[in-house]
Amino acid sequence: HRGLLVNTSLDLLLSVLGFGFAYTGKELPTNYNEAKFITFCMTFYFSSSVFLCTFMAVYSGVLVTILDLLVTVLNLLGISLGYFGPKCYLILFYPERNTPAYFNSVIQGYTMRKD
Repeated sequence: HRGLLVNTSLDLLLSVLGFGFAYTGKELPTNYNEAKFITFCMTFYFSSSVFLCTFMAVYSGVLVTILDLLVTVLNLLGISLGYFGPKCYLILFYPERNTPAYFNSVIQGYTMRKD
């Protein structure tokens, strides 16, 4: 039980650090900015870890193990969908924006506006 609590506490620390680093990247160009998706994923990860720690403080036994497994799978699903979901959406619904030429034109337009 103590090992699971230490593991979840480490997850909390890592999610806070990931959230902090993702939040600092919010000044990137809009079309190149993945920080908002990573921030959303880390917020989900943090809130589920807080929920799990709270649940572990109240209950014990096999129910905690089952909930830990469920939270881990949901975290994996949330991070995968939060990070890769927008990319898949772009590839499937806007294939004309998924070219090196379009990407270079967007970056070039951003650098021209910056100066």
